[in-house]
Amino acid sequence: MDSILNFFVRQKKLALVFTVSVIAVGLLALNNIQRDQFPAVDFEVMSISTAYPGASPEDV
Repeated sequence: MDSILNFFVRQKKLALVFTVSVIAVGLLALNNIQRDQFPAVDFEVMSISTAYPGASPEDV
């Protein structure tokens, strides 16, 4: 890891080209990614209700 850092410190132009190319590839990927405004989401939900006639809130 230390040698990679030293390499880029010594080769400033190569580090700049590498950084610009990474940013350019990221921007291209951002433009080509599929986006859905309202994606289909399926929530698995189960609801259980129970009645306790005549029970107080403390009992429930």
